[in-house]
Amino acid sequence: MTVLVAIGHSHLASLRSAARLSPAPFADVRIVALRNPELTPNLVMVGDRPVLNEAVADAIRRAADGADLAALMLNGNEHFLFGVAAHPEPYDFIVPGRPELPLDETRRLIPANMMWWRIRLAVRLWELIVGAIVESGALEGVPLAVVCPPPPLDGEHVRSNPRGFSARIARSGMTPDHVRLKLWLTQASVLETFSASLPATFLPPPSRFIGPDGMLAQEARQEDPTHANPHYGQAVLEQLGALAAARPATIPIAG
Repeated sequence: MTVLVAIGHSHLASLRSAARLSPAPFADVRIVALRNPELTPNLVMVGDRPVLNEAVADAIRRAADGADLAALMLNGNEHFLFGVAAHPEPYDFIVPGRPELPLDETRRLIPANMMWWRIRLAVRLWELIVGAIVESGALEGVPLAVVCPPPPLDGEHVRSNPRGFSARIARSGMTPDHVRLKLWLTQASVLETFSASLPATFLPPPSRFIGPDGMLAQEARQEDPTHANPHYGQAVLEQLGALAAARPATIPIAG
């Protein structure tokens, strides 16, 4: 019996919905939803350092008992929050290794490494929570996968499903799709780098749900500005199943 424990915030919903229909390829999928009021705040201060809320550690420890793989789907919307509203000083940048992406040279060109570190700062809370989970020992002995958040949704979709961002978009306009795509790619690079330090396996998005423009494909979109739907969640389950079958050796050890 292959068991997955999935831990996360709002991006966990696509996987959870898919697992409710069928946990395959797993026999069981156990969910730890970190937005559960009983598990917030996720971090508490002990002296001058953040540690995992003991309620969170207990929930993860129980869910991880006998698990073959743990999937982390924490936060993930930092790139969207950073780039949804147009900046007063329009900018663009080059993503290393992606020279084919559009570049608007009428905008201020930002060095790629500067943008990488700015996104790294934006995901600092993600880093703190993951570090605290590993340090708690709640996942000791369980191989760990970091699931990349889904690609951004195109501007037309976001404008049609703005949720709480309508006022910001109306006031400032939206950052162009190609720049928002670059912000997401940069966040993926940051998470992949951090995954290697845990150690953990970094899981990129299912390729069949990435459109020709690099954005999230129409058939994988939820009716909101940032999230994927259960079809996408099922594809992620399949990726995780293949990873579990490979018996990854990247196992977090309690500090």
